[in-house]
Amino acid sequence: MFLDYLKGFVIKKAIDKSLSADVVATDVHKIKTVGIVVDQTFLNFIPRLKQNLLAYGIKDDTIEIIVRNSNLKAENVDKYDTFNASMVTWNGAFLESPIKKFIEKDFDLLISYYDQEKPVLMLVSSLSRASFKVGFSSIDKRINNLIIDASAADYSIFDQELFKYLKILNTI
Repeated sequence: MFLDYLKGFVIKKAIDKSLSADVVATDVHKIKTVGIVVDQTFLNFIPRLKQNLLAYGIKDDTIEIIVRNSNLKAENVDKYDTFNASMVTWNGAFLESPIKKFIEKDFDLLISYYDQEKPVLMLVSSLSRASFKVGFSSIDKRINNLIIDASAADYSIFDQELFKYLKILNTI
């Protein structure tokens, strides 16, 4: 228990370090590649989100999803790449290859679909090389470029706001 707390503290320091080196995205262009970071509790919304992205012209093979899986026996997680806090070293780096590949990929859009500040999820979002990041208002404001004031459990509001602002920004 204490080690989990200590590791969370170390991960938060790594997040602060990665955010201090971040450069704000100034060039917003058409979205071709999308990365989605999601907590396993909201996994049931991902097929609808993916379907909406496909409806706006994003190709299926350019959408990558990675799931934080805290429960090894969770359902419907086997079709996605997963990660958890045990894959993070004490200096805030990831050990496993799928998560490292996800972070290093240059996405046009990163959707962080979680609304509770869980250090390992925030670390993935902050380390991602995505040029435009979208997330919820309950998460550290420095991580995302577009912040949606909704609950992750209320998918319809998130969906409406996301695509409304992407249209306004002329990215889809």
